[in-house]
Amino acid sequence: MKRVLALQALLLLLLTASSVYADSLYSPSSFFTDMFADRKAARVGDVLHVLIVESASANQTVGGTHNKQAKMGAEEGSSWLDFISLLGYDGSSSYSNGSTAIRSGSITARLTVTVTEVLAGGNLRIEGRRFAGQP
Repeated sequence: MKRVLALQALLLLLLTASSVYADSLYSPSSFFTDMFADRKAARVGDVLHVLIVESASANQTVGGTHNKQAKMGAEEGSSWLDFISLLGYDGSSSYSNGSTAIRSGSITARLTVTVTEVLAGGNLRIEGRRFAGQP
């Protein structure tokens, strides 16, 4: 009985070993290479979705300084101005300012385009139209 059981196990092992088939995971002729990936556009007439993102920013800084100084004085009077004693005035002022303006903006557009030509090297020439406002 043991001999029959061993022979059956050997026969089962040989049958399963002969049915093993190995193949490359990469197949250049296969259009769908991944089960969850989208098919890539490669032919005329294929549809693509294009996302355009543009952003711009500008900084402007303005500053200035203004200084002013004034001085006035009179000495003790002579002759008929003897009653005026020594008097004087000193003054100064200073002013500085500054300002900064920062502006930024961005635009995002989504287009659906069609492949019109396949160029050398796999590059694609695409065409799409977008209408703004009333047609």
